[in-house]
Amino acid sequence: MREGIFAVTFPSMIQDYRNRWHEMGQRAFARLTYPIVRAVDDADNRLVAVGWVGLIGFPLFYWVWGSLIPQPYENGYLRMIGALMALPFVVVRYWPKVLRRWMPLFWYIVLLYVLPFFFTFMALKNGMNQVWAMSSLVALFMLILVVDWLNLIVLSALGAGLATLAYVWDTPQPHLPAEVLEFMLIYVFAVVAGVAFNFSEEIVSEEKRKAMLTVSANVAHELRTPLLSIRSAGEGLNRYLPRLIAAYRQARDANLPVEPIRPRFLDDMEEVVRRMINEVEFSNTMIDMLLANASEPRTDQRMAQILSMRDCIKLAMERYPFNPASQRDRVRIHGMRDFYFLGVQTLVVHVIFNLMKNAFAAIDRKGSGHIDIVLRPGERWNSLIFRDTGSGISPQHIPFLFRSFASFGATGTGLGLAFCKRVIESVGGEIAVRSDYGEYTEFSVSLPHPGEQEVSADPN
Repeated sequence: MREGIFAVTFPSMIQDYRNRWHEMGQRAFARLTYPIVRAVDDADNRLVAVGWVGLIGFPLFYWVWGSLIPQPYENGYLRMIGALMALPFVVVRYWPKVLRRWMPLFWYIVLLYVLPFFFTFMALKNGMNQVWAMSSLVALFMLILVVDWLNLIVLSALGAGLATLAYVWDTPQPHLPAEVLEFMLIYVFAVVAGVAFNFSEEIVSEEKRKAMLTVSANVAHELRTPLLSIRSAGEGLNRYLPRLIAAYRQARDANLPVEPIRPRFLDDMEEVVRRMINEVEFSNTMIDMLLANASEPRTDQRMAQILSMRDCIKLAMERYPFNPASQRDRVRIHGMRDFYFLGVQTLVVHVIFNLMKNAFAAIDRKGSGHIDIVLRPGERWNSLIFRDTGSGISPQHIPFLFRSFASFGATGTGLGLAFCKRVIESVGGEIAVRSDYGEYTEFSVSLPHPGEQEVSADPN
């Protein structure tokens, strides 16, 4: 009996540990690469300037340190490599889309070579003289300015280590001068100081973001009161205005002395009232989404209940503020074979709201497209497929979509998809995305059957 239990549980334990390590690896990779992707995203002007500096600086200082103020060692090949690496950034605006996805990786390699590797290698080859020791520190300070604290540690350590190995391999009788120890102490101190500076700046930025969210939530709450008054006034007008218009028309037909009103204005009055009520409903829904995304969704056994996904979609379609109303015609629902899951209806509806809002934004950017919603019941997992044929997502952005404050568009807070991920994972589900840039984006929400779901008290 014990052997049977062990045979069943041990493989599942191994798989669970693998999944955890895989998830930890993904998080670490995202943490390391996200600042680099954001640094090159929509920063063509800055990259062009960097490209010109490298393209001109490498050959210029080859002449300065080789002829004008000769140094013990110079290397034209290494400088030519640096200049060639800078050249693509000069023409970065003309990169084809298929290559732009690799720009963050190329930028990382260029940073590694140009700043810590090249300057450390040249300093070692020049015996750590004053010119190259100071140049290496200047390169380190430049690295501090362009990367975050974690990448500063990785790049400075990796670049200096590779430079040392290259020096030992390239030098017949390598001899590190006594000044190396002094330089290393200063170098490590500069790295530690840069890490402390960048880390504290990151903490301050995060606190600012949280403060902005708090202010936004307070403003949203304060907007409720005037919106409620406008809605009440609109509903009152919607109730009594038709009677007033009918009374006016009766008085006009009876030739009573009433001020004339153009028939078009009478029709517009009713339409304006309906539009006012719709705009208030739209604003209230947007406020609900803002508050939901800014808060931490907490799901526990007391709140969760068995829900119908078809009912959740129906409720979301009824409540979503399509603006303009023709947006509703762009949504197509397929395969409405219902399935059930354990969750909180309000949170699930807001997940659908966020997916709908992002899809419409992608459609607007492309200028055309539609949304397909598909329900796929399964033996172990049920799936909700949310696909739009909008502008798609750039490949380098996909690994960071569910990260809080990761927003790559002109608008948005970067909270909606992070909220979706927290809600789905809190009920034991998964959410994934795949996209073909310029063609489509597809979000897949997978939920286990109610009997197999575990609801987390704190999804974080």
